[in-house]
Amino acid sequence: MDRNTILAVVLSSVIMIVWMVFFMPSPQPPAKQTPKPKQEQAQTLERDEPESSAKPADTDSVLTEVQSGVEQLVTVESDLYKATFSSKGGTLRSFELKKFTKWNRKTPIQLVHKGKEGALGLEFSTPWNRSVETRSLFFKPQNLAGNKLTVGDKSELVYSLPIKGGELRQIYTFKKGSYEVGYRIESTNPSAFSTGQGYDLVWYGGIPFSEQGVFQEAEGASAHARWGGELVMFDIGAGKEQNKLMTGQVDWVSVKNRFFTSVIIPTKTPKGAELTGRMIGDKTNPKYFEDYTARFEMPPLKAEKADSYKLYLGPIERETLEPYNLDLYGMIDFGSFLGGMLRFISLYIFLPVFGFLHTFIPNYGIIILLFALLVKIVLHPLTASSMKSMAKMKAMQPKMQEIQEKHKDNPAKQQEAMMKLYKEAGANPLGGCLPMLLQMPILFAMYRFFPNAIELRQQGFLWATDLSAPDVLLHLPFAIPMYGEIITGFSLLMTISMIVQMKVQGTSTPDQPGMQVFMYIMPVMMLVIFNGLSSGLNLYYLAFNIYSVIQQRWINTHLEKAGLIEAKPAKTKTSTKKK
Repeated sequence: MDRNTILAVVLSSVIMIVWMVFFMPSPQPPAKQTPKPKQEQAQTLERDEPESSAKPADTDSVLTEVQSGVEQLVTVESDLYKATFSSKGGTLRSFELKKFTKWNRKTPIQLVHKGKEGALGLEFSTPWNRSVETRSLFFKPQNLAGNKLTVGDKSELVYSLPIKGGELRQIYTFKKGSYEVGYRIESTNPSAFSTGQGYDLVWYGGIPFSEQGVFQEAEGASAHARWGGELVMFDIGAGKEQNKLMTGQVDWVSVKNRFFTSVIIPTKTPKGAELTGRMIGDKTNPKYFEDYTARFEMPPLKAEKADSYKLYLGPIERETLEPYNLDLYGMIDFGSFLGGMLRFISLYIFLPVFGFLHTFIPNYGIIILLFALLVKIVLHPLTASSMKSMAKMKAMQPKMQEIQEKHKDNPAKQQEAMMKLYKEAGANPLGGCLPMLLQMPILFAMYRFFPNAIELRQQGFLWATDLSAPDVLLHLPFAIPMYGEIITGFSLLMTISMIVQMKVQGTSTPDQPGMQVFMYIMPVMMLVIFNGLSSGLNLYYLAFNIYSVIQQRWINTHLEKAGLIEAKPAKTKTSTKKK
């Protein structure tokens, strides 16, 4: 193989190694077969119903009258969601999004863990040093006719907790056309039932998984905060249970799955915040879940002033979150590799271009095809130049061999002669690698963009029903090492297109027999890597390869006219005449 070919092989290998090191998910340990007690096993297997975490209030004379009662549920319905609130805790029990469904296209997206005794609660200590969690106390709904509230331009739900010598009130406000829920805490004589240490406002439980595939969901599940102006991402990772403590200015906290989130934004400066997470089961179990809790540590309540919060409960959409001007959209992990370049590409190239094209093209599959074409057009001048340089390098092979033979005992002289030859011929030995290197950041960015952009969620094209997920054609009864237990369509077509592209490029020629092996090893590696990735990414790469084949043939025609490559002899038809 010539020097340029060896360099291409080395660079391709490095790229694959970098890809697998930085982007491939870590292999998961096999499930342990150690038998568990029945009770523990039931808790482990439940993905959406971990054990209740609400703690009963300790016995305290000021709480006696509110520790028992009849639970009353209230349904709050707007054009975007249907929520259920409970008088026990004055808390949120359910929050279903009307415009989004789970992967089965039937079940509405749920943002509240049904195994929890409410998603929102207060924790504080009484003057007698008793711990209180409001989710175990019975509030009284105020000024409510019936058990249903339809959201108009502005609606309000008030829960009151009369305590000896004081009162605690939780007020929720709702607005039509918004995923934001206003939350306000008011009190009368708070020193009668709480100490001067302050209180904690807590969101209990992670966002229930909504997509198919445990590994993809686990990768997207996390908790976040904005601490000291910087975004903090908290992921359980390999640990069973972890926590993250933050003191000082915390602008917001959130928990999320891949596409949906609950965010708490205080208007009052907190003393600090804490994010905690724990694994329920393991990732080899279809009902695996990651349970997160987000907690604000707040100063004491004051009778003359309410503590106000904004609750955002909805999809992670850029146009919806950016008006808050708090970097809420930053909770989407578009990748930190290459010093923030990947995130820049996603935010300022992919989203604007895809959004613009979507204004007049409804199908995102077609948009991906057009985007691949745009990238190919932008890179065309450089690609054409590199192909011309490669053609010159190939034509220079005889002279290069003469120089190597002539100066085989003097490497410095040999290098000097080579550089002179390159300059005279106008060839660049690295020119053939530049287009590939320039498109690699785009490919890496797409690896993070396609599975995390809600714009592509449940958007179909041809047989693919969701461009953010793999287009599974067949589930195998067994798992192939490194490849998995599914066969996806676009990854197969992408692999075939890569082989065709390499043939057209002349990667395998009689004078380079070693490249015959490379022509098949590289596509097989790509097939293994891309099989379980999003169908949108595979569709993009398939289109890019097809455009490359067309481009190669067009450039070859011009190179033949310029005499830089030999024209292939035309095939002649042979005929036989009967005698």
